[in-house]
Amino acid sequence: CMIVIVMLPVVTALTNIILTDNIIDMEDDKQTGRFTLPIIMGREKALLLYNLLYIIGAVSVVIAMLTKSLPYL
Repeated sequence: CMIVIVMLPVVTALTNIILTDNIIDMEDDKQTGRFTLPIIMGREKALLLYNLLYIIGAVSVVIAMLTKSLPYL
């Protein structure tokens, strides 16, 4: 469980980098027939997912500090 809490900020940050790139490229991806998550979900829901992942990553840092999973912070 501790490793999940420690890795969650990294995973959510990397996912958001990819999600951001896919949101930016939505129009080109539609024209070329690619089915990325933002195309399937729509722009608004993809942006909501982006925000949710950001919050989850931030909260997991706080949880990691409170549980002393990250004692050096």
